[in-house]
Amino acid sequence: MQQLTIKNTRTGKSRIIHVLRSWFDGAGKQIHLLADGRYADAQGHPLKSDGDFSIMPQHHRKVALLWWNRRGKNESREYFEALDRQQEAAAGDYQAELAEAENNTLLDAVLYYRKKGKTAASKAQSWMEFGFPSRPDWWGQAKEIKFKDYNYVMIEPDADENGTAGNDEGNAAGDPNKSQD
Repeated sequence: MQQLTIKNTRTGKSRIIHVLRSWFDGAGKQIHLLADGRYADAQGHPLKSDGDFSIMPQHHRKVALLWWNRRGKNESREYFEALDRQQEAAAGDYQAELAEAENNTLLDAVLYYRKKGKTAASKAQSWMEFGFPSRPDWWGQAKEIKFKDYNYVMIEPDADENGTAGNDEGNAAGDPNKSQD
């Protein structure tokens, strides 16, 4: 039997686990058979799925899968559900900020053409490439917006950089060099 000392990087506390047998693969993945009959990862935590046993030889995997179906699956589910609840509680008010960050990412991905008068449009670009110090409030909201110096035309989300959205006709939102007549 081997004793492994596991240090929790968050709390700094250490604990000892007793290991009967270990399996490793070339990628560094580890499975330990603990003295209490459980299979665990390198930190002594339950495994996430029965697919984790794939690093074991077939005859050991059979026994491990019997344990998984009998006890391990429920233990794993309970552990990871509790972990999810802890992480949600720790995130607290940041959930709204995370949702806003996701929305910001979507808005940052919107591309526009820029035209000056009757001249040809620039290539499709993001707000950063046009030199704005921050994303304009209208970015991603307006299909087309006209200013004194420039007109900005949003490309369709499924359009490529040339403005074609899978059709040959083109449109004002897909190709700013073609009119909507």
